[in-house]
Formats: sequence, C-alpha cells, structure tokens
Amino acid sequence: ESHVTEVQDLTNNFNTRTEAAASEYNNTVEELQTEHKDNMINLQGLLDESQSQCTQQELDLKSARNTNVAIQESHSLELQELNGKFIEEISQLKDETQKIQESHVTEVDDLTNNFNTRTEAAASEYNNTVEELQTEHKDNMINLQGLLDESQSQCTQQELDLKSARDNNIATQKSHSLKLQELNGK
Repeated sequence: ESHVTEVQDLTNNFNTRTEAAASEYNNTVEELQTEHKDNMINLQGLLDESQSQCTQQELDLKSARNTNVAIQESHSLELQELNGKFIEEISQLKDETQKIQESHVTEVDDLTNNFNTRTEAAASEYNNTVEELQTEHKDNMINLQGLLDESQSQCTQQELDLKSARDNNIATQKSHSLKLQELNGK
C-alpha cells in the first residue's frame, strides 16, 4: 500500500512538473513569436518610410532638373534674340554709315567713331549676357548634382541601416530559436 501511495505521489508530482514546464514552454514560445511579429512590423514600417522618402527625393530632383532645362531653353531663346538684335543693329549701323558717307564725306570720321563705340558696347553687352547665362546654368547644374549626390548618399545610408536592422532581427530570431530548442530539450 505504501508503494502504491508513493507511486501515485510520484506520478502526481511528475504530472504537475510536466504541466508547469509545458505551460512555461508555451508562454515563452508565444512571447518570442509576438516579439518577432512586432519586430517584423516595425521593420516593414521603416522600409516603407525609407522608400517613400527616396521616391519623394527623386521626384524633387527630377522637378529641379526639368526646371533647369526650361531655364536653359529660355536662355537659349534670349541668346537668339540678343544675337538677332546685335546683327540687326550692326546692319543698320552699316547702312546708316554708308548713306552718310555718300552724302556727307566730312562726317565720316565721327560716324566711324560712333559706329565703333556702339558696336563695342553692343558686343560687350552681348558677351556679358552670354557669360552671365552660362555661369547661371553652370551653377544650377553644380547645385543639382550636389542635391542628387546627397540624396543618393542618404538613400544608400538608409538601405544600409535597414539591412543592419534586418540582420539584427534575424540574429535575434536565431537566438530565440536556440532558446526554444534548449527549452524543448528540457
């Protein structure tokens, strides 16, 4: 009879410890699964946010590039207009000079000087305008390249940070799997 009681006590003790170990195992598995699920949701949120930022930066840079192209086209039209005016003025000056030379020989020197001065002024204005437009275009292209480089650098860093977070999450998951195996082994 005492053996029967002892066996029953051992059986009850075994059952109680087995249930407690199974409950602890199930709770640990559930906690690790919840933690892994939360980590994956957070990581997906960071990835979505990073992709959205990179897409917006690309759109901003394309808009800036399109604006710069439009400015360059506008400058080209301005240069064509200036060139046309310059040629027209020279042509008018030549015509005026020729007519006056034919009718007023004595005023040729004054007209020549006036022609030279006006031609030099027009040429100087034309050259200055061309140089200003070229400088402005060059500066715009440099600024645009700087923005593009900065955006690409930021996107690359965000990708590296997300890859690192993903690697850390995988390492954590592996660690949890090892803990589960150890608990399972007990």
